[in-house]
Amino acid sequence: MIDDFSISELFLLLPRKTFYSFMYTNDEIFDGLIKNNQTIIRRVYQKQYALISGWIKRNSGTLEDTNDIIQEAFLIVIRKLKVEKIELGCNFYTYFFSICKHLWFRELRH
Repeated sequence: MIDDFSISELFLLLPRKTFYSFMYTNDEIFDGLIKNNQTIIRRVYQKQYALISGWIKRNSGTLEDTNDIIQEAFLIVIRKLKVEKIELGCNFYTYFFSICKHLWFRELRH
């Protein structure tokens, strides 16, 4: 019965394929962005949207601002990938969020 398990215990019961099929390495994400892989782009967007949107809203922004910032962040990463290999010391999602934060700070300054 589900009530007998905590959320973390239920997570451990998920088949590995179910959980890991949604996880991508940094290199898989970079490859997907370069190849315009819509599944990977959609996954990054879905995983990051609420976090970025909430942060931008708390910092005087709107949903439209969020959409603009995320789109610009994708373009920055893709342009950079086309000219050089990106080596990260962190998870891609941390990197992407930091790009969005910097873009929003820049927007607020202007």
